[in-house]
Amino acid sequence: MGCFDLLHSAINISPILLGRNLEDVIKPNIASLHQCGLTASNVLEFAMLICMKPEDVRERVACAEKLGVPRNTGMFTSALWAVCCVGPNSIGAKMDVMKATLGCSEAELALIVCKSPQILRISEGKLSRTVKFLKKRFVQKFIDPYNKSIAGLADAYATACAEKMPHEDEVHSQQHARDTEKQRQR
Repeated sequence: MGCFDLLHSAINISPILLGRNLEDVIKPNIASLHQCGLTASNVLEFAMLICMKPEDVRERVACAEKLGVPRNTGMFTSALWAVCCVGPNSIGAKMDVMKATLGCSEAELALIVCKSPQILRISEGKLSRTVKFLKKRFVQKFIDPYNKSIAGLADAYATACAEKMPHEDEVHSQQHARDTEKQRQR
């Protein structure tokens, strides 16, 4: 695709581009995205990002970097897209929900997000249903067939699943602190 074709496609995706200042908004944003390793066709995918204030674009780029995904990689595009979908202010809360739902540590979640940043775009309900389904499949495949030959296996698994993860209390208190702070600011 040539420059004109890319521009035409970008305007079709986000007609608001026509109303933005080329020198103060569009060019700096494209330059920022290019510095992150995005190609011209990648930038096209972020047409709505190009229309934002340059400081908002920098904030989203910084948030994507904080996820541990290095710039100039294909995964950075996915991380940036996840930040754009979820919002930079909601990423922390989304990570807390994911830690609690998946029952993993912060380090484990960081590794998951680094390898598959698009997981941040999954809704809490979908994530919860998937985890429940996978636990059920796990039981069917690895617990039920061996339950008679290994005494207490099902009970041990049920107990392990029922126990609260150590970090869950921390997640809930962090969420409560954020909620309290939001109410106080109103």
